[in-house]
Amino acid sequence: MPLARYENSMGNRSLSPWQRSELYYCMMRSTVVIDCKIARDVTDKGRTVIDTRRGGGVILNEQGLILTSLRLVHEVSSISATLSDMTTTYEATLVFDIVNSDLALIKISELEGGQRLMYAQISPQVLDVGQEVLSIGSSYQLPPFQCSHSYANELVTFGTQNVLNEEVNWSAHDFPEMIYMIGSPVYDSSGKIVALQQGHNSHHAIGLPGEKLLEFYLAYNG
Repeated sequence: MPLARYENSMGNRSLSPWQRSELYYCMMRSTVVIDCKIARDVTDKGRTVIDTRRGGGVILNEQGLILTSLRLVHEVSSISATLSDMTTTYEATLVFDIVNSDLALIKISELEGGQRLMYAQISPQVLDVGQEVLSIGSSYQLPPFQCSHSYANELVTFGTQNVLNEEVNWSAHDFPEMIYMIGSPVYDSSGKIVALQQGHNSHHAIGLPGEKLLEFYLAYNG
């Protein structure tokens, strides 16, 4: 089922601490940790080494379709997605990507007993300066599913690109506690996905905007 939404008199720009806590609890349930394994042969030593990658993703439907970064899941030996309870882990496969985009869709291979997952929706709206955003993710250094909130204090409309030369229009600066994990979602205060994290430098994070995410998702649905 879709997650709860929050509206407020500030035009979805500012949340009370209680609203922020409730929204985090809801959004956490649509966020997953993605672990990948990459097998490579070490020819001079005659053995196979398993490398790992970790990132995030966001569930888009009840059947376990997950949006993430292609750099995370490209050419890997296996993919697993762990739900927010940090005990339920499913195997997943790459089901969709397109040329010159750092986006990918993976799908959970088989849910337990007809389980239906909580999912989030993509917002096509461009962030306004000053709009509050919530970032949910994890990393090897932090406990699972930390949450941080910041404000869109810079909108990049031209000249800023990610590693695949796609234009991005969301960034956050000077927020030392911003949680960054490649592929992790960024939500607005109504609980919709407004960006997917793709890069960072110190306290700077960038992400593809919801409009690009929605365009990609619609391409998958034909």
